[in-house]
Amino acid sequence: MPVPPATTAAPARPRRARRAAVGLLSLALAVTAVAGCSTSSTPANRSDSEDAAATISGIFQFSADQQACLKDGFDGDSKALGVVGSTEEPSAEAQAALASVLDACVSVDQFAAGFAARIASALPPSGTADGASQVRCVTDQVKALDDTRRNTLFVGLVAITAPPTGALAIARGEVVNSITQACGMASQL
Repeated sequence: MPVPPATTAAPARPRRARRAAVGLLSLALAVTAVAGCSTSSTPANRSDSEDAAATISGIFQFSADQQACLKDGFDGDSKALGVVGSTEEPSAEAQAALASVLDACVSVDQFAAGFAARIASALPPSGTADGASQVRCVTDQVKALDDTRRNTLFVGLVAITAPPTGALAIARGEVVNSITQACGMASQL
């Protein structure tokens, strides 16, 4: 009877490093899922505010009324508009301006549903829950966020082209990780 070759197990990764890797992978998947629709071209007859409103509405599947509200908000606040598609870390004032426009046009329930649908569609169902229960869990987690964390998530996802190592990206990642971990999504990565 042949003797199987000796195998050496890879050294166990420290639990902290594994959690960090899972967290980063969760964030990457979430950002990719949400940003999947974030590129659009601006036709010659569309303004920057129309394009920004259309892009955000496409990402989160907002209604035509919400899109029109976002456009009006961007028309009235150039700081808020400047965050959308910016490649620089937005100032706290610009983030607050964008959060104000978003809050005026989109309810917590609508944002939670749009975010949950996008993130859950990019991840396979966990071993203990199906896709519908993951969507419910993510929706509930987003609804439960306080205003500061919810705005960090919303603004951070809209300002997706801001530096990935900036304060906004790090804060957004912490919120996304807390949501995916609470819903058992991080463990499947």
